[in-house]
Amino acid sequence: MLLREAVQLMKSTRYSESKQIALVCSFEPLYVATYLQAFLAQRTPKGAPRVVTFGYDQLREGLTQTSTVRRFSPVLLCLSWEDLHPGLSWRSRGNFGELTETAVHAEAQRLERQLVEWMARRAGAETYLVIPPVAWLPLHDACSPLALGPTALAASSQMWRIAERLTALGGRVLRLLPGDLNYRELLQSGCPFSVEDSEALAQHLLALMDDGLRRKKAIVTDLDGTLWAGVIGEDGPEAILCRPEGKGYSYYVLQKFLAKVQREGLLLAVCSKNNPDDVLPMFDRLEMPLRLSDFAAVRCNWEAKSVNVRAIADELKISYEDMIVIENDWAEVAELQAHLPGLMVLRTPHDGEGWQALLRQLQRLCGTWRVSEEDRLRTASVAAE
Repeated sequence: MLLREAVQLMKSTRYSESKQIALVCSFEPLYVATYLQAFLAQRTPKGAPRVVTFGYDQLREGLTQTSTVRRFSPVLLCLSWEDLHPGLSWRSRGNFGELTETAVHAEAQRLERQLVEWMARRAGAETYLVIPPVAWLPLHDACSPLALGPTALAASSQMWRIAERLTALGGRVLRLLPGDLNYRELLQSGCPFSVEDSEALAQHLLALMDDGLRRKKAIVTDLDGTLWAGVIGEDGPEAILCRPEGKGYSYYVLQKFLAKVQREGLLLAVCSKNNPDDVLPMFDRLEMPLRLSDFAAVRCNWEAKSVNVRAIADELKISYEDMIVIENDWAEVAELQAHLPGLMVLRTPHDGEGWQALLRQLQRLCGTWRVSEEDRLRTASVAAE
């Protein structure tokens, strides 16, 4: 979307009188706010929530204003390195002061206390945290070569500590993709993003907000070429690779991830064209993160995958649109999509970037930062049945 199109879309939208989204950050968010408002208007042309911004030097005011739950929900808080310590950004006002590990730690603790109190006042409201990439530290900025070596590591560690603390209190975290600051835009408009990057960030923020409403309920996974490398019916159990080394490493990581979301309340199921007597004993013989008991439903037969997926949905008492299928075979992907419109089918990747993208997408669609007792009880109940 061109910037002028986004502006025009904003002008032609009818805004809600009560719904407001706050964007709190330590930079001028003009482009980001424009695209975010345009995407909201595009999605809800009548009654779109209005985006209210608190930009450079307005972090304290933004936290004060957004502490009233009913007025702003959700809130998007974009932290910068200068929020940890003024010496971590040449754009900070006043003296940088002494920049040491101790100083960074002390300032980070002060910020953490402030944010924890803010989260407590916003209890029950949607809150999202965006943290900057390490590449934005002054270590990469010739104008401010203060954060070097251990100090840069201390800053990164403290930022993640704050993110984890707010996550535990109910917030959700988006980390900006690694990349350098856009100094041209920063010096001209005070925004560290280009127009194109601002559009992408706005899309990420909108997707992050949507995720909390549309979390998937189950993952159905193939076995050969998905949970492990190799074809068990042809290669035998000795040739199966799923250890945290060599060619089995990616499959091991996927199993670890699936075990994580299963503990968070997601349902797991197996759908594989295999002989059950060949496959099911493997979960006991092989040392894998997942066990057969982790799966709420298992289908190992030679029926069409769409038939089995529909049966799994019925067994789990959910819609197949609430499920994700991870499948290795293109023909099976096509068969599923043809017979079950609305089902999300993800292809098993075959390179490192593909695995990273898959895990990121699964976390976005299935992961949660708020695991309730109800989530755990639901998974245990289905498994018991």
